[in-house]
This record gives sequence, C-alpha cells and structure tokens, in this order.
Amino acid sequence: MEIWLHGFPVPRHAAALAVEAEEQGFDGLMLADSENLVGDPYVELALAARDTTRLRLGVAVTNPVTRHPAVTASAIATLQIESGGRAVLVLGRGDSAVLQLGMRPATTAQLERAVGDIRAFLREGPAGVLPGADRAVVERLGTAYQEAQHGLRAASHSAVLPDEFLDRFTVVGPADHCAERLRELAGLGLDRIIMVPASRDADPELVAASNRLFAEEVIPRLRG
Repeated sequence: MEIWLHGFPVPRHAAALAVEAEEQGFDGLMLADSENLVGDPYVELALAARDTTRLRLGVAVTNPVTRHPAVTASAIATLQIESGGRAVLVLGRGDSAVLQLGMRPATTAQLERAVGDIRAFLREGPAGVLPGADRAVVERLGTAYQEAQHGLRAASHSAVLPDEFLDRFTVVGPADHCAERLRELAGLGLDRIIMVPASRDADPELVAASNRLFAEEVIPRLRG
C-alpha cells in the first residue's frame, strides 16, 4: 500500500516539504494547482524531484480549463523525465483555479473528454466514467460551492457532502481508527494513500504535528 501526503506549492517551502515527506516514510507528495492562491506546482515538483530520490510526485488537483490538455500532458511528461519516472497526475473540475478568473469549472463531460485527450497525448488507454450516485453528489457540491471559502476549515459547502459519501471517500479520526480503516481498504486492493493533513489556513505547526503523528502512529501499523 502506498501512503501519500498532500500539500501546497509554496515557493521556497515545497521542496523542503518533499524532503521531510521522504524522510518520514511517505511514498509520494501531491501539490495543489490553483494559480491565484499558491505557486506553480510543476516548478515546485521539479525542485522536489531534484532534492529527493524515491518520493513519487504529482499534481492534485489540476484542471482542463486553465491548463489545456496538451499543456498538462507536456508538463507531466516533463516531470516524469526529470524525476526519473516518479510523476503522477490527478485531474478535476478546477474550482478555485477557475472561479477566481471568472470562468466556469469543467463539466463532467468536459472532464471526461480532457482525461481522454491527455491519455491520448501520453499514448495511454481510454478513461472510465464517474458513477451515477457519486456524480449527483459532485453536482450538488458544484452548485453549493463558495469559491471564496476554498480550502478553508469552515467552508459552508462542506455541509453538502453526506456522511455516507465521506465515510466512503475519506479517512479521519484517531490514529487507531485511521489505521484500521486503511487496512480494510488495503484488503480491498487499495495500493496508494494520499494523506491530506489540513486546510490551507491551518496553523503550520499543527500541520507539521499532524504529519508527524501520521508518520509515527499510522504508517508503522500499516507496514508492520
């Protein structure tokens, strides 16, 4: 099972975060793509690739509106080469990155088409589709989404997510619970975990403490 960390591409900090993540035993690091809130993820991931040796590196989440699929394919392919084959890409609608420019997020159909285009540029196979029940939740979230609250702890649109959706797609709680839940998921075939420690306005010391707790209390239970 792979265990990943999520962070933000903050200039002069992201590469150090990658080094810490590698030292703490994480398998990979994902950096957000939101050009009006943080730095460029591909620049920071390239620096992270320079300063690490085994940590896998990716963008989560980029979008097909502010970045044309051809541009994204070129960028991730470049990172793949510079990192020695450690690059990963996650594509989404593009909420904060898009709305702060006065543009509309990609529709589900546009997102599906973009995934197919990127795969084609990278010469990969066809992409899958979002299941109906999950599509409905995503559409409700898109309607309720408040761009000004993106990534904040008390975002009102978080109330739109039903508990059963969160139970299926997130793992939160004490270390014992997280380790048990993740072991259950591993038994179903899950082979990668990306740990998202906090919102972007969280206390940096609390984020660091959360990362250490996960590394010290959860990871050993998954790998023991």
